[in-house]
Amino acid sequence: MSLPDDATHVSLVVYDLLGQPVKRLIDGPLNAGTHLIRWDGTNDRGTALSSGVYVYRLRAGGTAAVGRVVMVR
Repeated sequence: MSLPDDATHVSLVVYDLLGQPVKRLIDGPLNAGTHLIRWDGTNDRGTALSSGVYVYRLRAGGTAAVGRVVMVR
């Protein structure tokens, strides 16, 4: 997904399957366009998470996207 021009604030959060947030990757302004964000498999405290399925939610301007990511250790 490419960020829209009206994306004044961008939020990208990773959740576990219980819906608990585990890592906030972005929380602030980003320019419009395409960006590459890498997640190192840790939570907000820096602890390595186990292998499994996680859900991410991207909010940018008035747009939101949700998807799954599989982490394999």
